[in-house]
Amino acid sequence: MTPTQHKQTFTKVYPKTLNNKLSRYIYRLLLERGPMTREDIARITKLPRTTIYDHLMKLTIKGVIEKYSVITNKRGRPPVYYRIANVNKLID
Repeated sequence: MTPTQHKQTFTKVYPKTLNNKLSRYIYRLLLERGPMTREDIARITKLPRTTIYDHLMKLTIKGVIEKYSVITNKRGRPPVYYRIANVNKLID
């Protein structure tokens, strides 16, 4: 799905979901750059990670984005990435 097609579908599926300027910006970042961590988004926006986390959680609860972990061979917690949810799955 191209970004233009995704935008057209998104406006049909989520009419009031992105009513916040920062949420729209985060959505656009994920759409244009692909999956990102909370730290990546905080670095780009120059906002605290907690602020970014609040918006990511709202978007996740609404089903606009989804989060997933990537298991690495490093010690500690695996990084958590956020990506655009599958719009086709939500339409069906």
